[in-house]
Amino acid sequence: MARKEQTAQGVIVGSIKKSKLQTTDSTLQAIKDSSLNEEFYELEPVEVLEVHLDDTKETFPKQKGKNSGNPDYSYIGGIIGRFVYSEQGLKVDKCRSYKPINPSLNFVPAVGEIVIGVQYLGQYYYTTQLNVFGNPNFNTQHSISRSKVSNGNVSEDGRQVLNMKDVGPNSRKVGYYFEKAKDARKLLPHEGDVIIEGRHGNSIRIGSDIKKENLDSPNIILNVGQSKDDFPEPKQPVEEKIDTDGSSVYLTTNQTLEFTPGIKSKVVTAPYEGKNILLSSDRIIFNTKNGGDIGMFSHNNISIGAVKEVVIESPVTKIGSSSATEPLVLGDKLEAVLNDILTLIETGLLAPTGPVKVVPGQPILQKLKSTLGVPSIKSPKNTVE
Repeated sequence: MARKEQTAQGVIVGSIKKSKLQTTDSTLQAIKDSSLNEEFYELEPVEVLEVHLDDTKETFPKQKGKNSGNPDYSYIGGIIGRFVYSEQGLKVDKCRSYKPINPSLNFVPAVGEIVIGVQYLGQYYYTTQLNVFGNPNFNTQHSISRSKVSNGNVSEDGRQVLNMKDVGPNSRKVGYYFEKAKDARKLLPHEGDVIIEGRHGNSIRIGSDIKKENLDSPNIILNVGQSKDDFPEPKQPVEEKIDTDGSSVYLTTNQTLEFTPGIKSKVVTAPYEGKNILLSSDRIIFNTKNGGDIGMFSHNNISIGAVKEVVIESPVTKIGSSSATEPLVLGDKLEAVLNDILTLIETGLLAPTGPVKVVPGQPILQKLKSTLGVPSIKSPKNTVE
């Protein structure tokens, strides 16, 4: 809110003399010196008293005119706030609502944080919260806008309208369910980075690998569940660590990815340099809906590996092409059939001229029989249904 603040009462000083003829210069100087000194402020800090997230609350702004009484959703993510200077100690029910200044980017503040309030085109808006403590999780300054009033958070009629549980004149709650994190850390920036940090150990770094002398190396790193193992000092900024962070997505162009693969592939091998997209987490799920497909295409090789099993679950599985028609052979059933054939040969064949005997123990027959059932004829690792 634009405001003027008086700094000192002017006094007549300078070259002006009582009962003397004055010059133009002395008169102008006298006027200047005797004028009220003021400082003009276009922006003013605002303490957040409530956040407009629940349209069922009585304090959620309502439309006027034709749809009078209906929730005004242009205020979703907005706040009720109190100017720190010009509204010091103002009762909470006299405080106004502010919209987020940007319709596309909404940094929802917590109760007790300080934002900047402005007025444009007859409406009040707020900007992002002030970086009071350098903490991405919270930067609260409860009661700074009512430092001399003990019950400024209670309305004239006794209603308490703060957006928090256990409300009261001295409450330090920051919301209904939002709680302060015990050890929230900032992400350590590198020169030239653009970083977006959430309150919960999640971040997006739009930067490069130029720190390691890779000049043309733009990258984007999405990370949630930051690890502090390598950063033991309290409040020490952290950096992304693929192996110990919760979940990560790395999009790189000229950078060596440092991580521990689940298995050691003989096809896709380290060093993992150049242009890469890495997804790392405890579980990765690809899912489509409405009859959609998943396509995996490679200009070179595709390597699929697992520590335990690779299972393809499908009513029909085709290898080679979508027009494949030759069925796979079931090893156990083939072995049984071959055993029956060899037994029939060994015990005697029926021919038009009568039974044909095969002398038992012939080397070739024994070789065939000994081969069946030996692991070399059936894979111990690959099975089909």
